[in-house]
Amino acid sequence: MAGFPKHWPECCPPDDAQPAEGVVYRICRENPPALADFRSHAELGKSSKGDPCMRHGLSVFRDISDARHVTELFPKLGKLIFRGELAPEHGKIKPTPAKTRPSHVTWWPFEEIERASAFTVSSEG
Repeated sequence: MAGFPKHWPECCPPDDAQPAEGVVYRICRENPPALADFRSHAELGKSSKGDPCMRHGLSVFRDISDARHVTELFPKLGKLIFRGELAPEHGKIKPTPAKTRPSHVTWWPFEEIERASAFTVSSEG
């Protein structure tokens, strides 16, 4: 049975997260993606004063225009946009919009899945 890493904070993902489903976009630096392209802030060792559970999730977008906008605002994240088709076996997601990223979603992937396997370079990007 699929599960989340045991070292994640308690109640992570949050109770209101839903089974992963639908098209999402992820910003990457490499094609094919490097392991770091699909690592969370926690896995990359990036410090954050925010919610510890959110640090274990990955940022994806429902709308490619939001992903494009973020590549312009934060070029260090990468310039490539990958399109993914998530399904419940990929983990859980929760909408986590922000002013400049209204379609932002946080994705908590199950521990044993190959995260990049559901993604291909977007021809829309």
